[in-house]
Amino acid sequence: AALAALGQSARARRALWDPVIWATLNADPERASAKLLAAVVGRALLASREGSRFLLPALPLSELTVEPARKLLESRGGTLRTRAAVDAVVIESGRARGVVVAGERIDADAVILAVPPPALRRLEVPGVAPHALLDRATPIVSVSLWLDRDPGGPPFLGLLGCETQWLFQVDRIHGRHRDAGSGHRIACVRSGADAWNEIPRDEIAAIVIRDVRSALPGAVGAVVQNHLVVTEHAATLAPDPEIQPHRPGTRTAIAGLYLAGDWVDTGLPATLEGAALSGHRAARAALGGRA
Repeated sequence: AALAALGQSARARRALWDPVIWATLNADPERASAKLLAAVVGRALLASREGSRFLLPALPLSELTVEPARKLLESRGGTLRTRAAVDAVVIESGRARGVVVAGERIDADAVILAVPPPALRRLEVPGVAPHALLDRATPIVSVSLWLDRDPGGPPFLGLLGCETQWLFQVDRIHGRHRDAGSGHRIACVRSGADAWNEIPRDEIAAIVIRDVRSALPGAVGAVVQNHLVVTEHAATLAPDPEIQPHRPGTRTAIAGLYLAGDWVDTGLPATLEGAALSGHRAARAALGGRA
């Protein structure tokens, strides 16, 4: 409604604004916050030429982000524990003093909780319970197809007029030659995929196969050797306008305890960029403003 009021035609909304909103806010344009869209437009389209560049990672995201982060932490003397859920936050004299993991107390000068709202609520930290609206989330569905051949065409496409929104030719993007018999992998994504919540996985795969063949003529005669449908039901915080005032800041009412995550109030929607910004703010606050 806001875009129409600003004079954007139905064609402009369908071809430009709707794909931007689905991709960055992960929701139907009719329900998404206009304020969050304005933040995205300000950073991606109005701030600098670099902000609007399409970047395709040449590595899987785990290799691109997780491993470098682990190496950085360990190079600075830190320790990364996986499969080690925090049972409680230690609070003494109104200040966070550490956490309890599997019965072991780990003392700390500051604690940053980078967990989603339901997990934060389970920790039962006094005065830090997130608002119930922050449990409202929107899903993302990813579908991988393995074809018996390379269908040609661009390495990635945004699809208009299809239920599938984005198509990535993974092998080509990562520059990896497939092993014999492994097939040519294509990954497809639908954001804000509430409409697919009740659809069986095989039907979702059939929809995606139809869309891929519509977008890539070279895929029409290709055999789909295998497919994998992955649904993340709580992929991101819903970008509904009524939720935004309840997103908390980095600091809490407890000294030495900070929040981080894409759902924390950064002025951005729940994105990787928002999560990174939140993490930087929490670290800076924990260090007393030092870089």
